[in-house]
Amino acid sequence: MNKVLLAGVEPTEGMANALPPMAVCQRARKSRDPRFDGRFFVAVVTTGIYCRPTCPARLPREGNVRYYLGAAAAQDAGYRPCRRCRPESAQRLPEWTLGSDTVLRGLRLVEAGYLNHHSVRQLAATLEVGERHLSRLFTQEIGSSPKSVAKLFRAKLAKDLLASTQMSHIDVAEHSGYGSVSRFNAEIRSVYHCAPKDLRGENKPVNGPCITVVLDVPAPYDFDWIFSYLDKRALLGVEGVSGGPGTWVYSRLIQQQSSQQPQQWLSVSQQGARLRVNLPLSVEPIHSLLRRVRRVFD
Repeated sequence: MNKVLLAGVEPTEGMANALPPMAVCQRARKSRDPRFDGRFFVAVVTTGIYCRPTCPARLPREGNVRYYLGAAAAQDAGYRPCRRCRPESAQRLPEWTLGSDTVLRGLRLVEAGYLNHHSVRQLAATLEVGERHLSRLFTQEIGSSPKSVAKLFRAKLAKDLLASTQMSHIDVAEHSGYGSVSRFNAEIRSVYHCAPKDLRGENKPVNGPCITVVLDVPAPYDFDWIFSYLDKRALLGVEGVSGGPGTWVYSRLIQQQSSQQPQQWLSVSQQGARLRVNLPLSVEPIHSLLRRVRRVFD
């Protein structure tokens, strides 16, 4: 376990600008300060669970707490995500907070699914750095390796698809970025400590041409400004915005492989303080479509 992340130990050089000082982490955890949601994560030794600092569960003793910069770092240390606050779904730090352009470009590639079919060595070559240096930069900036970030990203999407759809395990594995069902089963067990079937939702909608995924957004989030901005710059015949405050809907045409195929649209609507995304089951994997949606609504 990385000593940098243990409670009561100050971060070493290279992590000082990433993990807040220990006293700040302790105060934020005890007060459940929402400003630190996604800024760091709290793991509890006695339960083997890690949470957001805003988790409503009973506060553990400080001596049983460990602080981690990222959800993937807590995952690497052997902790499993809390089912109450879902820390693996927390918004990551904004891109402007990253001090390394190499990490920023690498993180974009990882979230786009690059490591689903390539190795970390190939990622490093694409970024024109060494593999060990890339891993070191990722650890300094976000607390975990590129491989760990990709693993958690795939598992989180797979969990959402299992909970909200009736897609088969084969389809979930494909749209989440796994190369095989066996790899999908192994990673789900590694991250959530249960079988994929245990993550199925109780009220599963009937399969159709689209699936729905709900995205959390960082507060405060100006829905009216974002949708108005997209409305003013919408491409005729490709994009469209309808509705108004509280009922906004953004639609986007998905690129077709041939003119003989029917048109497919994705839509993003405001659902309270979150975004509801309807995605067509097209030839493009769900993880790729979601990545583009997040970029538009960042």
